Amino acid sequence: MFWFPQPTTVDERVIGFLNFEKEYLTNGWEADKFFVLVAVVLFFLFLIYTIWQRKWKSLLWVVVLGALLKVIHSVIFVGGNGLSIVIPAVIGLAVLLICNYIYCHQKEKKLAPGFVEKKQNISNLRRRKYRLFYYGLFY
Repeated sequence: MFWFPQPTTVDERVIGFLNFEKEYLTNGWEADKFFVLVAVVLFFLFLIYTIWQRKWKSLLWVVVLGALLKVIHSVIFVGGNGLSIVIPAVIGLAVLLICNYIYCHQKEKKLAPGFVEKKQNISNLRRRKYRLFYYGLFY
C-alpha cells in the first residue's frame, strides 16, 4: 500500500498466502469459488441490512462472524500460510469493538436518563412484537 514504507523483510507465510489468493482469483470457476462468492454476497447483504435497520449489535456480530469465517476459509484452503491473517484480523476486530464501545457510551452519556429508559422500553416492546410475529403468535 502506498502509505506504508516497503518492508525490508517479508514473512514467507504472507508471500505464500498472497500467491495463493492471486492464483485463486485468476484461475477458472469451480464449485468452491461459487460457494465463496455466495458467502461474500450474503455477508455484504447482511452488512447493508443491519446498517439500514440500525441494528448495531447485529452489525457487530456480522463483522465478527465475517472475520472468523475469512480466517477459517484461509486456514482450510491455504493451510499454514492462512494463519498469517489472524493477527491483522484480531487487531481490526479489537479496534472496531473499542470504537463501538466508546461511541455507544458517549451516546448514552449525552442522552437524558429518562430518555434512555423510555427508549429501552420501546425497543423491548418491538423485540417482543417481532418475536411473537416470527413464531406466528402475533395477531
